[in-house]
Amino acid sequence: MRHNLYDMRRFYIVFILIMVMEVGICQSNFGTSIPSRIMTEIVSEGATNSNANIFVAQDVYVDGELFIRRGTLILNSVKTTERSGVGKPGVIEITAISTSDVNNNNIPLGGVYTVTGKSNKGKALGVGLGVGLGTILLPMLGFMAKKGESAIVKVNTVTNEFYIALN
Repeated sequence: MRHNLYDMRRFYIVFILIMVMEVGICQSNFGTSIPSRIMTEIVSEGATNSNANIFVAQDVYVDGELFIRRGTLILNSVKTTERSGVGKPGVIEITAISTSDVNNNNIPLGGVYTVTGKSNKGKALGVGLGVGLGTILLPMLGFMAKKGESAIVKVNTVTNEFYIALN
């Protein structure tokens, strides 16, 4: 019985040391920018993507040593909002989740890359009210339904919005 208790203590000490080392790796690199290349075209209208193909655009060095290789996949989440009436534009939000370092350790990432289409809010309201007040209510409603532009992320878009986050 005494021998098992000693082994359990040893196991917990080793486990805690490993966890402290893992947290130390991420804390020392917290905030390091990850240049990223988006390899999927995303359009806010009718998008069904839940993620995109995003890769590290260039090698990332920390303290002079290679930390993340160019071409490493970045796990992400894509949220789209379709354009709507009264001139509201479409919106695309890409949130970085994680990537891998040169030793294949999971590295948590933070940051959101946001693209917003062109807003037609002023045009829709101004023209709609001007026409509506001058004639009848129906044309006004037609102009109020004018939508903003779709948001588009083109293939090969490069961003520096993502960074190494804490666990």
